Amino acid sequence: MHPYKVMDGPLPFRIHRHHAAFVSAISIAAFLALCRFLVNAMYHKDIHLESVTSSYLSHDSVRWRERTPRLDAAQNKEVDRARMFIREIGERVIVPLLRSIEAEEQGRRLVGFDQRFKDANRLKHKVADQLRWVPGSTPIQVLAAIPDAVRFTLQYQETEYVEGVWKDMERLRDRGLIPVDLYNAWANDQYKGINARWREPTSGLVFEVQFHTEASFRAKELTHKAYEWIRSDAVEETDRAILRAFQRQVNVKVQIPLGAVEIRE
Repeated sequence: MHPYKVMDGPLPFRIHRHHAAFVSAISIAAFLALCRFLVNAMYHKDIHLESVTSSYLSHDSVRWRERTPRLDAAQNKEVDRARMFIREIGERVIVPLLRSIEAEEQGRRLVGFDQRFKDANRLKHKVADQLRWVPGSTPIQVLAAIPDAVRFTLQYQETEYVEGVWKDMERLRDRGLIPVDLYNAWANDQYKGINARWREPTSGLVFEVQFHTEASFRAKELTHKAYEWIRSDAVEETDRAILRAFQRQVNVKVQIPLGAVEIRE
């Protein structure tokens, strides 16, 4: 596949597979500048993110990290112990289940597998942030409510998406996993895809399975940093509007598989 090819459908911009890594490394000020550029450029012709030079980089990301909430030493150890349990159940129980489902049928596959566990620093930041808003709660209680500490993504051909999602949700049930909830975002202008949470009955661990087409997965990867900053209190509301415009401009180009909006639990 050509490195800039997203899919054969009508997606009038190109996303290189390394762009998500570039976007994740830049600062908030740089990213806002990048978003302004992209929102304008996407109204015209194909773009390449390589045309955005390193002049967008700055030290704002360091200052932004310093403003984020932090766990104290005891809370940090508590989260680390819980993370070890989550990883152990994930690798020993859930990964083999997902791999066996992947092997049952050709035409779709697990993608982003190296990101199946949320980054430790990002997870701790999320716990610390929630502790500020839920006084009296413990790190373990907050961690248990985070839906994507363990997450997997199944990617389908667009023409096989709807049938494939229904089949794989049935396969998850057949393996004893308990559906918790399902968020269908195909009608959303900020994100495209389906996110479903499942519970492993023996451990009680809740994990996420995302269902994407190739185009919706690439769009998610490209806009993920915008999503994180939109949720951060380090970003002004006027800047959130820019970030939302960027997400909208990316996702409006993603073709919606016929029948995808109607998928429910």
